[in-house]
Amino acid sequence: MSIQPAASLPPPPRHVRRTKKYVTSVKVFAVLALLTLPWWCVPEFGKYNDVRRLLASGVMTTATVTDSAAEDHFHAGTIYRMTVKFTDTRGRSVSSGVDVDYHTYSSTSLGSSVMVTYLPADTDVCRVGKVTQAHIAAVVREFLIGFGAMAGFYFLLAVGIARDDRKQRLLLTNGEVVQATVTRLTRAKEKNYEVTYTFDIDGRTHRGVDRIDRSILKAPEVGETLDVIVLPAHVANRKAVAAMVDFEVER
Repeated sequence: MSIQPAASLPPPPRHVRRTKKYVTSVKVFAVLALLTLPWWCVPEFGKYNDVRRLLASGVMTTATVTDSAAEDHFHAGTIYRMTVKFTDTRGRSVSSGVDVDYHTYSSTSLGSSVMVTYLPADTDVCRVGKVTQAHIAAVVREFLIGFGAMAGFYFLLAVGIARDDRKQRLLLTNGEVVQATVTRLTRAKEKNYEVTYTFDIDGRTHRGVDRIDRSILKAPEVGETLDVIVLPAHVANRKAVAAMVDFEVER
């Protein structure tokens, strides 16, 4: 009676664990909010406060336009600005810069006269025309629109980071390491390589694409094997272990 050789057992599954902590989406969102919201809110609050003071204590007078320019700002777009010269209540000749809309900027020539409202105690606070409650409402509306747009951008950014964090956590806690074969290698950018690879699970071949930072890891060659971490229940959730930083494969 012949004895059949025992079938070789499959290698035990290997898992991946991080060797260093990584920044979560909550931390990224908090840092961005703390750094940029004051940068956005402080100037806008100053603009609101100036209009409120002009409405309460402003004085109207005739001024002469001495200069005008358009300036590009990162968070506010193009700002149109004019320099006006007038005589204040103390008889002093004052020159002040004022922000105006495009219509006022384009229709007002140098040397022409305009009506301005200014603060006698602080002549740098000045606006073209008469200041009314509508100006306060316009400043508030502009702030809310800008704040809403920025909050929406942060929200979408946080959702994207949170989804990536969740995928990473699932891969690191429940993923299994399998062997993949490199089928294609192209340079995606100057410092990155795009690696296409295939791997088999339950008799089916799957394909994946990842990017590897060549400053961290050497680019593999076509035909070379890579360790790839996958979620067996969701093969679409995969990542080349070779492209991950601060990790360790448990064997």
